[in-house]
Amino acid sequence: MLRSLLLVPFLLAAPAGTAPPMPPPPPAAAPAPAPPASMAPAAPASTDSVRRVSITEAQEALKSGKAVIVDVRSAADYQSAHAHGALSIPLSEVEQRSKELPRESFIITYCT
Repeated sequence: MLRSLLLVPFLLAAPAGTAPPMPPPPPAAAPAPAPPASMAPAAPASTDSVRRVSITEAQEALKSGKAVIVDVRSAADYQSAHAHGALSIPLSEVEQRSKELPRESFIITYCT
């Protein structure tokens, strides 16, 4: 079974008005891969071709046991605040620690 690496753009909630608005992404050069039939449609893909996941989709996947959330920020940032149930695997350690992740789950990463 293939592992999927998914990204959540804004999983941690911040008070309104604390972050500057994000400009819309430029049009993608190639269409994003189709999501699995069991998952809801994903948020639009960006030009980096990494599939984006809406917060609603991430919550549903977690609730159904189909996904694992991985916080790829530094350990200090994870300690200060993180999404409930998220694993801390800093980006620089993802490749070395990938065997810690369940093979049958969608892996949703975030760094916000």
